[in-house]
Amino acid sequence: MSYHKLRKWTGPGPNKGKAGASQNTVTAKSARFDLMLDNDSPELGHHVILAFKLVDDEDMADEHYLNRWAIYLTTPKNKQIPGVYPSGRICHVELIIQVQREEYRMYSINMLQGIRDPDTGKVKYEYGTVHELTPSTDRMHKYHYVTVRIPRAKQMIMHKFLMSQMGAPFNFWGYGLNYTTACKFGQTYGKKIDPSKKHRYTCAELIWAALQIGELEDTDEVTCRRMSPNAIYEFTRASPFCSSAPNPFART
Repeated sequence: MSYHKLRKWTGPGPNKGKAGASQNTVTAKSARFDLMLDNDSPELGHHVILAFKLVDDEDMADEHYLNRWAIYLTTPKNKQIPGVYPSGRICHVELIIQVQREEYRMYSINMLQGIRDPDTGKVKYEYGTVHELTPSTDRMHKYHYVTVRIPRAKQMIMHKFLMSQMGAPFNFWGYGLNYTTACKFGQTYGKKIDPSKKHRYTCAELIWAALQIGELEDTDEVTCRRMSPNAIYEFTRASPFCSSAPNPFART
């Protein structure tokens, strides 16, 4: 696996950040993908993890308006039905892959990302790109987790796709129009994406494309550009290959 240089950056503290700004630090180099991980131990490597960023009612007033807008646009109609929480309270999704034993990486894209100046320590914001992060124990408590059963060999293909898109830009047209108009901007199906080129994504588009490339059953029935973080969560509730999980990064 080749290595990819990424700039080091960190997002703001909880509830005070810009829309989609990550709460973690970018890794300097991508980790080598251990294809044989699940052969060493049956409990390792058979799943990827979806991490859905939550914004509960008590946090809503402090959230950046773009995060609130994302939730408003993508909340499913059945949000009031008991038992579907946290659907309707999700503004972002990350895909987490175990690349080595006890070593995880998470992949997504934010609308904005914070770049910390090494000299002054100040954070400035710029448009986000597809990133690879190391999950942080302190920053991952505001997420809901779902495990997705995907064979290790398929995970490797997903990982190669995600690494091919490092630095790809955010799909602003899709974010602004896909949920409010009949026009759809963005990617259609993951397997139609040319990995030799950088493409535009929202977080949901990127994650859905990766799940399609991993051949998760029924994902090909919906195009990437029609998906939102809330829609992906709704899908996981109905899929026999997905299960809610406790925070795997909580302190024990």
